Amino acid sequence: MLGLAALALFIAAASLALWLQTSEASATHAQTPANVPAVGDPINKEWLLYALRAGRLGEAEIIRQVEGRTSSFFPTAEDEKELRAAGATTRMLEAVRQSFRQGPQTESGPPPGGGGPGAASVDYTRPFRQNEVTRRALITFKPEPGFTEEARKNDVEGVVRLRAVLNASGSVTNISVVKGLPDGLTEKAIAAARQIRFTPAEKDGRAVSQYVVLEYNFTIYMDEDDVDERAVIFEKPPAEYTEEARRNNTRGKVVLQVILTKSGSVTIYYVEQGLPHGLTEKAAAAAGRIKFKPALVKGRPVSQRTTVEYTFSP
Repeated sequence: MLGLAALALFIAAASLALWLQTSEASATHAQTPANVPAVGDPINKEWLLYALRAGRLGEAEIIRQVEGRTSSFFPTAEDEKELRAAGATTRMLEAVRQSFRQGPQTESGPPPGGGGPGAASVDYTRPFRQNEVTRRALITFKPEPGFTEEARKNDVEGVVRLRAVLNASGSVTNISVVKGLPDGLTEKAIAAARQIRFTPAEKDGRAVSQYVVLEYNFTIYMDEDDVDERAVIFEKPPAEYTEEARRNNTRGKVVLQVILTKSGSVTIYYVEQGLPHGLTEKAAAAAGRIKFKPALVKGRPVSQRTTVEYTFSP
């Protein structure tokens, strides 16, 4: 009887060892799925899902990877649902949106004009992604689209998101709708996008075209003087100073017009005064994390526009 018990224990131990070995092999194989991009290439949804499910990278590291490598996709509503189920945070998803640049993928083949040692050339006539240019396009004037009467009457609010090309010639072309709104707001956003003025991007000293994603926030808001109780900001995160700004000894003030919405989120209405070398973007990112108590009218929360300033110095 004792011999049979010992034999049973031996078989159970051997089975467990075999299961662990098989599981380990499966996990090792899962670390390098075919649809995960190589190191240095733009990240895709599969990479992000894998990173989240593996649990080896924290939120800060995933965001750093997204910002450093850019994103090859813009999350749809279904993508966002799937990513959130895997553990994606709002900050991660925003980093993916900001890093997305539509354009030819680096893994699709050699650059236009040929390939191979000594034969590579650059096609300067095509639009480039943000991470491919030497100097990014700088938007100097971005008019606000304004509401339509129908949208105001129907209390329509939200974001219109567009893809476009800031052309080397100074015009805005190839506008397509990523996310729209009804009652004429999408058309208002497209019309406003066509009026954008900018300094074209540069690559190797040449003016080139660059892909961008443009967002237009439509929020029915009130000014400070029109509310019963003004919004109260109780947490204003600092804006990060960039290395490029440090190298160029850039200092000054970024002034933003923002809408503190009744739902508790912050919408960047427009940039009243900006700074180069990424400081305007850093100010906008910090403003988006502001915590506040919404304004009130007759005891009900309302959206209110206000001014937010960030001062930068080395």
